[in-house]
Amino acid sequence: MYNAPEFVDPYTNDFTLQSTSTMIGAAQSGYDMGAIPFTVRPLMPTDLEITTTPNELDVDLSWVNPTENTDGTIITSITSVKVIRNGETVAELTGSPGAAMQYGETLSIAAECRYMILVETDVDGLYCFTRSAWIGPPAWANPTGPDAYGYTAV
Repeated sequence: MYNAPEFVDPYTNDFTLQSTSTMIGAAQSGYDMGAIPFTVRPLMPTDLEITTTPNELDVDLSWVNPTENTDGTIITSITSVKVIRNGETVAELTGSPGAAMQYGETLSIAAECRYMILVETDVDGLYCFTRSAWIGPPAWANPTGPDAYGYTAV
């Protein structure tokens, strides 16, 4: 970033990009670069939670779809809701504005996972990240059998 981002009024914490900002469309995939983009997008889905069962590989996600765009206009329809795990789309769901959504899956191996919900409308999409979560038995658990070389932990 070589130019000033041209925020509306950073002194009052309004980090919306001005319409003349060179940061509009300057980020990856043509998105705006800045704290609050200039383009109109859906607000972030709310109440996004990851629920896991200790020592198991089951994961349940729940959230509520947004009902408004960043400019305050009402969302009338949602094109798709994508569930993305570690950068890979694992599900594409249908939903409506304000709907409570759920998604569950069972992983094949224990792993650290970062889930993202991408809500797409006829306007644009908005990403909502959760914290990473370890899925499966605790990583610090003692081994229960021999390792690849035939040694058993004592």
